[in-house]
Amino acid sequence: MEIKKFGSLIIRSKPVLPGRMYYRYKDHPTITLGASTPGNEIEWLEHDGLLIATRNILTGVSWDDLNRNKLILGKRVEIVGKRYWVRTMKNGPNHTPDDEWGHFLDACPDEHLLWDISCSYSWCINAVDPLKPDMKDLRGGSAARGRSQYSNNSSLVSFGWRPVLEPISPIPPDIDTLIGVDVVVKSQGSTIHGKLESVSAYDLTLRNAKIKSFGGNFKEFALNLPDGSVIADLSRIDFVLPLEKTAKEE
Repeated sequence: MEIKKFGSLIIRSKPVLPGRMYYRYKDHPTITLGASTPGNEIEWLEHDGLLIATRNILTGVSWDDLNRNKLILGKRVEIVGKRYWVRTMKNGPNHTPDDEWGHFLDACPDEHLLWDISCSYSWCINAVDPLKPDMKDLRGGSAARGRSQYSNNSSLVSFGWRPVLEPISPIPPDIDTLIGVDVVVKSQGSTIHGKLESVSAYDLTLRNAKIKSFGGNFKEFALNLPDGSVIADLSRIDFVLPLEKTAKEE
């Protein structure tokens, strides 16, 4: 399994070394990922189309801190000219599709060499017990497959963030499966919401389209039809995403 190094952790708009302790910042500054800077690159392992950090790149951080920065369910970032959805790892019951932690460890030829635990815990998306909404899941610790729960506002030194990157293709390869789904289409400063009606080799059609913003290229990018539909030029689209996914970061 190959280790890839790219992208940097950005705190208060400045790149920092992976492993930075967030609790030392008293003002809870912004957290995101951005362009690679020498010496601050993040190490990733790839599995099943995802990139998972080999270690916690931020420590002493609470689940609430991450959620405030839209890093639990996720948000879009651009790294080295490529778009990604960055989020926290899913933690479902053992041997279920949402047990990303377990599936990834299963794929590692040597989990201790490739998966740096170092008695640290990583926050996850899913809460094991829905009756305790303030208790959030952590994985790792003294054992690679360990499971724990702690209050969402806890920021112990051993609690950290191990991000996951989902590559975003401008046009999803399975875009036909989105026909009939409410989507967001973006091109530079132009944003359109609508139900995907059809896709051809050259354009797509949105029904019940709502134009959320006009960019300088709108007339070259899209055409309004009298019935309220919009035809958009595939060659000028930055990306197409289901509306429910983009709503997570709003």
